[in-house]
Amino acid sequence: MDGGIMVADLSQNAIKDLEGRKAMKKIAVLACATMLVGVFGCAFGTKPIPTSEALMVPDKRIHDKQLVTSKTGFGTVVVKRDSGIMGAICNVEVFVDGNLSAELASKEKIIFYLSEGSHMLGVLPSPACRGALIEIEARVTKDRPLTFRIGWSNADYFINQTSYE
Repeated sequence: MDGGIMVADLSQNAIKDLEGRKAMKKIAVLACATMLVGVFGCAFGTKPIPTSEALMVPDKRIHDKQLVTSKTGFGTVVVKRDSGIMGAICNVEVFVDGNLSAELASKEKIIFYLSEGSHMLGVLPSPACRGALIEIEARVTKDRPLTFRIGWSNADYFINQTSYE
């Protein structure tokens, strides 16, 4: 009988050891996955580009041609899209005061000429991609051009005013 009890004790100890190893393996896999998301999230996020390197959006993706025509007394607003892998397969729709004005691909820009005062700029991924409408206020003056960048971070698009020229 002593031999049978000893085998049972060994089996229970082996099971406990195996369960402990499985738990440690799960923790290690979770830690590695978290680290990879952090590393690749940063590595594949978008990067700002100089305005001079951004390409002008093609005419066929400008929906409101009046906003891209220079006018005396109006302010200049540059909206440019970052470079990078994340979000690059989708164009983003750019809205001015709630109206679809253009669609930008990665590394493109558009220059709007807006009346002085407060305007709302919005960004929405093209219908084929997911994402919410993001908006920001632009306080336009004729004396100071504004530049905004559209990028991708934390699984969604953003639009921010930028000094990165």
